[in-house]
Amino acid sequence: MPQLAKTADIIYFKHDFNVLSDLGEGNDHPPTDRHGHEANLDVELRVLTETRKARPGIVQNLTNWIWFSPWWLQYGDYLWMLAGDDGSNGNTPELSEKAMSTTDRDTYIWRMFGNPADRPLVPVSRLMTHGIQQISARDRDVSLTDWADFVVMHYGRGTLLKEWYISLNAMRPELWAALTSVHKWAKQHEAQLNEVVMVGGRPDEGNVYGFIGWHKDSAVLTARNAGPLTQKLVIPFNGETGFYGASNERYTARVIYPYTALYDATFVSGRAIEVEIPGYSTMVLEFEKGAAPSRAAREIRSALPFDRVDSDGQTVTFRLAIPADIKERSELLIIGRPALPETAINDTVATPSRISKAKLNNFADYAISGMRSRKASDWTMAGFSLLPYAGKELKITCKGDKAKFKVYLLTDRPVEGGLGMGDDNLSRVGNHAKRQVVELN
Repeated sequence: MPQLAKTADIIYFKHDFNVLSDLGEGNDHPPTDRHGHEANLDVELRVLTETRKARPGIVQNLTNWIWFSPWWLQYGDYLWMLAGDDGSNGNTPELSEKAMSTTDRDTYIWRMFGNPADRPLVPVSRLMTHGIQQISARDRDVSLTDWADFVVMHYGRGTLLKEWYISLNAMRPELWAALTSVHKWAKQHEAQLNEVVMVGGRPDEGNVYGFIGWHKDSAVLTARNAGPLTQKLVIPFNGETGFYGASNERYTARVIYPYTALYDATFVSGRAIEVEIPGYSTMVLEFEKGAAPSRAAREIRSALPFDRVDSDGQTVTFRLAIPADIKERSELLIIGRPALPETAINDTVATPSRISKAKLNNFADYAISGMRSRKASDWTMAGFSLLPYAGKELKITCKGDKAKFKVYLLTDRPVEGGLGMGDDNLSRVGNHAKRQVVELN
């Protein structure tokens, strides 16, 4: 391998399926798992060392039988995240397959890195995560917003190993544009992203969570709410999250994805950062020293009005006005536990535009230890596009056991007084709208 690396001028090796357990006879060690593992490990380290000596600068990715110790990083550059190669986590209701893939990745990371009391010393940015996967013609139909959220979360984890598992026939020009813009943004903010730590709750139980990385007096926060209602992400503003500046200093933040606006709050070092993330939303904020202006750009905060009329024990009716200022998406979301109610819009039985079902504790067999959620329960979720009703009033009727389903209205609305496109690439990717999700029952 060292000779191959030198002769072929190889810049990257993925060391995969090295089981590191020689049980053969006559190999200068007892044929046991313990002795075979140590003997193979010695050879593995020799291969890594000699390869790097033969080809200085080579990137070595260690993807089997490693553990999260910085000791490994003396010999290689990246470590496998100890998870399935891909996955779709269906513990918490989601409509988007890309969102389920994000939940899958981040739940594995949460298992090892979510608790600051015992998180490994290996940075999250040094994990090999199997990257961005877009490989089938069916993937081509992904919405631009779902795709952008998926890509932003991949890069927002701080991953320095930026893997693209992409088939050309699964892409559209606007998907390429979003991917390359996020990639450029990540390169501009590599100093912060290289230092990210995970904050928040367990993703596949519908919690809000994120990744924040500090470099000197600036930080990047990539946050995601995996549940339907607005949640507050509480982030330590101290060494626990890699901030080592002075206490009682004032900091401001601006939202750069999916819209641009100054966040209407001033944060003080030493006191927890609290950020509200709307339901089913992905957001990116940048922090820097200074106080928020007294007249920061205001975000949309107006409620979406509706009336609820219970007809009888098995029927619930809603009357609501759909805003005229919809930005790309307005959707009625219904989550059944587990069955969906019969749904009618303006007295006509409606057919969902999207539907998904639970995949409870759908983890790779070899990585399932400690992963099963006790809170997960069976569900079915349906989405009904309300774009044709923009600016109109409508009646929604749901027939079924009211104790076993929830109804939400999700609407993306433009942000007033945004900061414009900016020059950091990421601001070019979002739909420049803030998501609002209202629980109707």
